[in-house]
Amino acid sequence: MFSRHQLRQRILQGLYSYYQSEETSPAQTEKNIVHAVEKIYDLYLLLLILFKEFAHEEHLYRTDVQAKFLTKNTDVSPNSIEGNLVLRKLKENSKLTGLIKKKKLNWQNDNDIIRKIFYKIRKSVEYNAFLIAENVTPKDELDFFLKMFKKFAIKNELFVNYLEEKNIYWADGFQFCCEMALKTFKSCVNEPEPVIHDQFRDDAEDREFIHTLVFETIRNDAYWESLITSRLKNWDTDRVALVDFILMKMALSEIVYVETVPVKVSINEYIELSKEYSTPKSNLFINGVIDKVVIDLRNENKIIKTGRGLID
Repeated sequence: MFSRHQLRQRILQGLYSYYQSEETSPAQTEKNIVHAVEKIYDLYLLLLILFKEFAHEEHLYRTDVQAKFLTKNTDVSPNSIEGNLVLRKLKENSKLTGLIKKKKLNWQNDNDIIRKIFYKIRKSVEYNAFLIAENVTPKDELDFFLKMFKKFAIKNELFVNYLEEKNIYWADGFQFCCEMALKTFKSCVNEPEPVIHDQFRDDAEDREFIHTLVFETIRNDAYWESLITSRLKNWDTDRVALVDFILMKMALSEIVYVETVPVKVSINEYIELSKEYSTPKSNLFINGVIDKVVIDLRNENKIIKTGRGLID
């Protein structure tokens, strides 16, 4: 689920906190980063079962209405959230069920927000149009599900604010989790089985990647700083933003200690991160400094890349 780019984002955030704090250790920093990744993954899983809660509210509402006003089950619309193909596929998926059970995830303590959102769903034009639609196809069911998720989850200010207050990691990871959830929803109709994304694309390699970047950036801090400052001609180091220093130190740690990533890929990744997290001109500055330091490291035979496509 998490790409290397996204892992670098979490590592950057963790290292930034480390350099701002005098109490955090490298081990605790790594632990915090992995914890943040795990919590964001939890949000992805919770989003996958969100409409199960709306289906439950829908069932309660229909039962109540039927008891008060209706005499025959056939008077109730056959279309529903509860019977939606996407939701049925998700409920039947053993991988998702297993993960939810293992992680003990649920919306049981969020009844108020669930009921408030379902009330809005029940009053919406889209929902009521779906209830009376005829000859509904799997594509129609998917389109309805996606429309509801986008309107009442992704773009629902009440829901978004609630999640941001509930967990400090969810604000930053919400949009990413929504994108991944949408892919899973679409796979319920477009693929033989729902695609439930794993937390890491390769658990062992990605955890090692996090460990290496955190520890080598911190362990070699003074060395990286000396290499960087030696290339800052006519530039006051006090004017260099902390985030730029961290990005350059991370880049050098990756270039030297992660043998499976080409140098050019690493440099480009940190240039992109600087565009996201630093000043408008940081990308040019970081590119210029890293290019020069890499030349020095190559001359000292400190950069070793092995494998097909990794040797420049």
